[in-house]
Amino acid sequence: MPRYEDDEDDDRPSRRRRRERDDEDDEDDRPSRRRRRDEDDQYEERPSRRRRNEYEDDDDDDRPRRRSRRRQSGENTAAGISLTLGLLSIVLNVITGIPAVIFGIMGLKNSGRTGTGKGMAIAGIGSAVVCTALSCVGLYYFWNMRGGREAENRAFNNAKQLGIAFHNTHDVNNRFVPAYTTRPGTFFGQNPAPMDQRLTSWRTAILPYIEQDNLFRQYDPMQPWNSPRNQMVTATYVPTFSDGVDKTNQTRFRVFTGLKTPFKHGQPPIRIVEMTDGTSNTALMAESAEIGPWGEPNDMEVQPFGPMPALGGPDSPFAIILMADGSVRRVRKTIDERTLRLLVDPSDGQVVPLD
Repeated sequence: MPRYEDDEDDDRPSRRRRRERDDEDDEDDRPSRRRRRDEDDQYEERPSRRRRNEYEDDDDDDRPRRRSRRRQSGENTAAGISLTLGLLSIVLNVITGIPAVIFGIMGLKNSGRTGTGKGMAIAGIGSAVVCTALSCVGLYYFWNMRGGREAENRAFNNAKQLGIAFHNTHDVNNRFVPAYTTRPGTFFGQNPAPMDQRLTSWRTAILPYIEQDNLFRQYDPMQPWNSPRNQMVTATYVPTFSDGVDKTNQTRFRVFTGLKTPFKHGQPPIRIVEMTDGTSNTALMAESAEIGPWGEPNDMEVQPFGPMPALGGPDSPFAIILMADGSVRRVRKTIDERTLRLLVDPSDGQVVPLD
């Protein structure tokens, strides 16, 4: 009986037919490795690495690349630097303000290529300009105020040195030095001597007491202060006579002269014992509003009637006053005229507090 139905019509030998059938059964029952790979490739949904590379390089893909976005945002770093430096210029002034403007300009140029950073660049430039300008204005006023205070302190200390010199001359001569000297044999009573008749100022007389003895020896007291010989001396800068601003031969320190002052015309210089109001209540010298050469015998004349001399320099609301006891006070330039008259009168019998 034949093993298979088709064996009846097959003329091939039975052994060969069985071998071929077995081979066919093996091919049907065992799929090869390559067939599985083909089937896997047919039903595989995940794109291969090569396929992903092809998709990434596809020209039709308009999605932005992650790497390109990082590169574009980092290219315009000048704008960020400008904004940072501009904000720092609030405290660092010109040090960061100028670089902020430079980087801001660079950032504006780069923004046209990168498309980013324009706002930061403008903000950096604006903040740098505004903050630097405000800081410069503040520093300017601070520096002027600081310079003004230093000048006032120097003038204050100079007035103290003059007060010591006044007392040293009093110790030597038993009286203060005269406000000015005149030609021998001239007498004008209680009236002020004409300027062309005055020879030497009190400032020249106290030169040896403010460490200017060599300068004093060059001065001829028998010639006018502005004579060719004496002009060489009076043109010299003397720090003690300075108001602390300019290093010139100009000065604002002047004594009070007049009938009711410590320096009366036509009379010997006053002594401390003659100051019945007390040395702490009598003003010897003050900072005048008028300025002139220290060698010029010209001071503040106090008239019995009329306005009092103006006090103080133009850059300060205060004026320096030297009292007869050597103390130095600061008073307002707008001090009441009646109060000032009482201060310069050594024997009016009234005590005027300066506090």
